[in-house]
Amino acid sequence: MKEAYPVKLKEVHVVNVSPFVDTIINWVKPFLKEKIKNRIHVHSDFETLYKFVPQDVLPEEYGGTAGKIQDFSW
Repeated sequence: MKEAYPVKLKEVHVVNVSPFVDTIINWVKPFLKEKIKNRIHVHSDFETLYKFVPQDVLPEEYGGTAGKIQDFSW
């Protein structure tokens, strides 16, 4: 962990979750601090995700225009 890069997540976006996971997230959210609660976004489809994340940064597999996932250099 000495070499790790500290990262602070600004938001978490979850798309196309199962009804079970959606229920769990909605059950847990009331117990979270308001700041954390406002950072978690559950989307039923990609159209609502596009309101937060521009399509030009998403891979084609997710309806974006940034190329195919297999072509990304991780």
